[in-house]
Amino acid sequence: DKSEATQHSQVVWRVERQGMHRWAVVLEQDADTETTPQIEALFGCTVGEVVEVPERRLLVAEMVAPRPMQRGEHFLAEYRITYGRTTTPSFRTQRAVSDAVRTLGLCVTFSAGATPARVVAGFQSAMDQPLAHPSVIPQNGHQAQSIWVDAKPGVYSLQWEWD
Repeated sequence: DKSEATQHSQVVWRVERQGMHRWAVVLEQDADTETTPQIEALFGCTVGEVVEVPERRLLVAEMVAPRPMQRGEHFLAEYRITYGRTTTPSFRTQRAVSDAVRTLGLCVTFSAGATPARVVAGFQSAMDQPLAHPSVIPQNGHQAQSIWVDAKPGVYSLQWEWD
């Protein structure tokens, strides 16, 4: 199966604003589906208000830390996104960053019987821009990953091509 099924996110936050305890997760499924993606808190957070826009396969979820955090404090949050069923092959995973991030990693696991011909990592200054300095990423079996250190604001991507 070449479609998106789930996305697992693990985020280590360093609080820059006193009292910070909420952030938004915005996602739009690329493939046609009749179901809006769902989000589930796994560790260190809960799901607050959720807005769904089914015609755009869009979900905006408020994630809530266990308490208001103090400036300089670190905490870990994990959540999982389950995408709507589709037969359309996926072709990318992306992460938009609005503030500088010390380390950003994207990884993808493909179905054992469906690995892409090529995986490329890259950066875009904005969603509508082409990938700047794309680089081919070696696959380890049916997995691929890319790590960025001192990631600046923008959009980070892993994109793949099927035979």
